[in-house]
Formats: sequence, C-alpha cells, structure tokens
Amino acid sequence: MRLRRASSLLSLLLSTALVAVGSPASAATKTFVDAKGDAPFDVDIRKVKVVHGKKAVRIVVRVQDLVLDEFGLAPESSVFIDTKKSKRGPEYMVGTGGYHAYFFAVKNWKLLSFPDDPYGDITCGWKLAESESADLLTYQVPRSCLGNPSRIRVSVVIRSYDQDGNTVSSDKSPAYRKFHGWVRRG
Repeated sequence: MRLRRASSLLSLLLSTALVAVGSPASAATKTFVDAKGDAPFDVDIRKVKVVHGKKAVRIVVRVQDLVLDEFGLAPESSVFIDTKKSKRGPEYMVGTGGYHAYFFAVKNWKLLSFPDDPYGDITCGWKLAESESADLLTYQVPRSCLGNPSRIRVSVVIRSYDQDGNTVSSDKSPAYRKFHGWVRRG
C-alpha cells in the first residue's frame, strides 16, 4: 500500500514538473513589457511579443494609441533582428516608412545592400499588419530570410515626423541599440 502511494505521489510530482517546465513549443514565445509614458502616446511602445516558430518569426508591437495617418499608414517603424550572439548588433532590419516597406541586411546597426539589389530593398516575403483599433503592428518574417536561426532577439523603434520630415517623437524598446532577451525556436 505504501509503495502504491509513493508511486502515485512520484507520478504526480513528475507530471507537475513537466507542466511547470513546459514543452519546447512554449519556449518559442516571449512578451517584453516596455515602460509606459516614456514617449508620446502615438509612438509609445507598450509591449513587444516575439513568436519564434518553425517557419516564421512574428513580432507583435503594441503601441499606447496607434494612430494611422489620412492614408492609413502607421508611423515609421523598424525592427532590428539579432541572430548571432557572437556578432555585434543586429543582422537584419525590417521596417516601414511612408509607402515603403524594407528588409535589409545590417552590420553594426548600419544598413547594407544585397549584391542583387543595389537599393537594399528586399521583400523576402515578409508581411506587416497594422491595426489601429487594436493598437498593434504585426511583422511576420520567414525564418529562411533570417538564415534559419535557432534563436533571435529584437529591438524596436517607432518614429513620427512632421510635414518637413523632422522627427517629432520616437520610442525605442527596450532602449537605444539594446535588445530584448533571446527567444529560441519552438
């Protein structure tokens, strides 16, 4: 009888430990909270959620009060993606500005051009969804565009400009040239 109770207790403890640790798929998603009120409301980044799946990386940026302009465009945004801990800075940048959407190779936080495209504007099949009602910018980038990394980390910048092209406001998450934590592929 005691052996049966001990066995049942051991089974219960092991199953609880497995649930607490989580499955490999649960390690693919991390949410990072940014400081509230550290930038004007229209660019104030509140949360950055990174989902590192088997086929794509999804970065969801929640802004305090996302306001699209009269053309339905969000403020300029850039997501810097680091895939190699051994190299300084990010390797890629995906972003928008006006009517343009960009995917660039990056070195030491500077944009590079690809040999087959002198302007560096590579689409690579990535997508952006903007939702003013949900205050969300959602980027989805195929992992193949990033060299199929085992882990990534991101840095996000949002800027708004006046009619003369001068920066009016901006927010950086987590901070200027800093990254959120690593997210392993699930």
